[in-house]
Amino acid sequence: MPGETASQPTAAQSTAIPLGLHHVVLACIGRLLFAEEGVEPLGAEQAYLFNHYQAVRPLGDPAQVLEQCLARPAAADEALLRLAGALRLSRLEILALTLALMVEEEPMTGRVLAHLQAPVGGSRPTLGLLEAALAPVAEGTWLVGDLLGGPAVASGALQILDAQAPLPERSLRMPLGLALAMRGKPLAWPGVSLATTEQTLHLPPTLQQQMDQQARALRSDAQGLLVIRSASTEEARAVAVALAARLHRTPLFIDEDGDMAGLGAACLVLEALPVFVVAGDVATKTIPSLPAYSGPRLALCGPDTPVSTAQGSVVQWSLSTPSRSERADLWQAYLGEEALARQLARAHIHSAGRIAELSRLALREAQRQGHGRPSVKDVRQAAWAAEAGQLASLAQPVNADIPDEALVLTKAVDEELQQLVARCRVREDLDRSLGVTLRARYQSGVRGLLVGPSGTGKTLAAGWLATRLGLPLYRVDLAAVVSKYIGETEKNLANL
Repeated sequence: MPGETASQPTAAQSTAIPLGLHHVVLACIGRLLFAEEGVEPLGAEQAYLFNHYQAVRPLGDPAQVLEQCLARPAAADEALLRLAGALRLSRLEILALTLALMVEEEPMTGRVLAHLQAPVGGSRPTLGLLEAALAPVAEGTWLVGDLLGGPAVASGALQILDAQAPLPERSLRMPLGLALAMRGKPLAWPGVSLATTEQTLHLPPTLQQQMDQQARALRSDAQGLLVIRSASTEEARAVAVALAARLHRTPLFIDEDGDMAGLGAACLVLEALPVFVVAGDVATKTIPSLPAYSGPRLALCGPDTPVSTAQGSVVQWSLSTPSRSERADLWQAYLGEEALARQLARAHIHSAGRIAELSRLALREAQRQGHGRPSVKDVRQAAWAAEAGQLASLAQPVNADIPDEALVLTKAVDEELQQLVARCRVREDLDRSLGVTLRARYQSGVRGLLVGPSGTGKTLAAGWLATRLGLPLYRVDLAAVVSKYIGETEKNLANL
């Protein structure tokens, strides 16, 4: 291990070295060279092995020393033994994991293995070397067979390389991300990120209460999958972080193309909650199970993406829109303008994540324009900026302000448009006077159909409506939406 010299220690110095699993496994390898009396080490690699062999030999045979290390583990072995207990690993698997971990963190260990396994093997341990070295603790079993059929390999904590080589020449490795997790280092895993910073998104009280309920349900359903649906990825991630905190876990965000091998074992070591981030699509997404991990899982996706799983139950949770008073509190928290917050909460029904996004963009727009305080116009401009990149290929913005005097209408049409504006502004409260049955089916969205020959002002009227409501307006080109390829039209509609 780091800090040890290659010089030959005295007996007193050998017994003073704090023993860990790495001493045991290197002593087992050293036994192959120095079991006979009088054999002297040649070179730095053999001296390194000899030191560890000499440190263990006075304490008994390797099997006895291994039991002592398991009974009183060194601090460096605690994470590995915690994983071993969760996976119910055998003594052989524990030593194989220890050696695979040492190769990743201690350069001299790789040099020793390359020296012993030349010319067939490399710097990682081969199955043939383990078979010979760990014989003292194998108790007459076929070590290679036990490893290949054991939970260490099944979970991905140990990976078998060189699939075309004979079994004795195949080498073992530990995934780099798992090795780093064992030592408490920052996670390095393709397509995976560990949330270590506190989320800055404000979550309304209603959503907090729902999270308490979902956390209680996840505790009772240990293998359940909770699908969190939201149009705001930021909001969904913030909810996942808050849920993980309620479960006393750290959220581990996993992309669809992330490397899953050994990830379940890493979740056990890190005490993490796996959170799968699902890209928006019309095709059904299957959330995989993680070998060795049997706890709850989360999946973050949009409102319409179908999600399934091959293991456990699936619970769907669509994040609700905050109430008007909660929206006002959110706008106030981000913008610091009470009157503006009340106006925006009354005019717009946005989610907590959308309010946070628009507030940041509105503040930046106000600074760009040299305003001391953000205004409704800044928020509207923020709404344009937030969607521009996502809809460019499917819809085109129509961002002209249409004043009242620009729209010349008959009295009847003008009354209908005024009623449509009023309908949009009170859409959140219209269900209060409805019966129970109608209230359960009520949707606050508004659809308007403008009919007339070309040139009669339909687009102009739509622009006037958008100006009155303070909402961005987009023109959808059906030619860009409809596709001759199967599934593409549905995908474009889902993106819109």
